[in-house]
Amino acid sequence: MNSQILGFYYGIHINDIYEGVFYYMKYKEILDIEGCPSNSEALKKVGYRFVFDNMEGKSFIPVAVQSPKRIKNSKNNEKCSAYALSLFATEGAAKDFFLELYKRNPRIVKTLGDKLAMGEVEPSMGTCGRENRKQHFDFFEYEGCDLSTSFNIIGNLI
Repeated sequence: MNSQILGFYYGIHINDIYEGVFYYMKYKEILDIEGCPSNSEALKKVGYRFVFDNMEGKSFIPVAVQSPKRIKNSKNNEKCSAYALSLFATEGAAKDFFLELYKRNPRIVKTLGDKLAMGEVEPSMGTCGRENRKQHFDFFEYEGCDLSTSFNIIGNLI
C-alpha cells in the first residue's frame, strides 16, 4: 500500500509523512529530497548485490553516503536513488549488469566488489523501488537494518 493511500486510510495528511513510515529511513537526508522515496513498497523479495569479500564496510553503504560529492549536482530522482542500495531481482540480471560495467571499467571492482551475494529483504527492513528493464531496484533501508546479516556470497563476478 503506498503512503498516500495509507495516509488517507489512517487520516494522515501526506505532508505529515515525517510521522509515517519514511521517518524511519536509515539515512535522514532522504527526507529532504522531494518525493523520495517514491513508488516504493515494503515487500518480501529476493535480491542480488555486488559485494566485497567480507561483506562489511562498503558492501552495504549507499553511494550518497560513501561519496556525497557524487550527487551534489544531481536531479532529485538521482539523489533519491543514491541513498538506496542497488539490488537485482535475478542472479542473471546482476551478472549481466556487472559485466557491462566491468567491460567499460575493470577498476569498478574497487568500488563495487567482485562477489555476488543473495539475500531476502523483508517489509520490516525497508522499502523496494520498482524494478527497471534490467531488473534493478532500489532498496531504502529502515534504521537498524543490516543487510550484511541477511545476505550470503554465492559466487565470484570475475
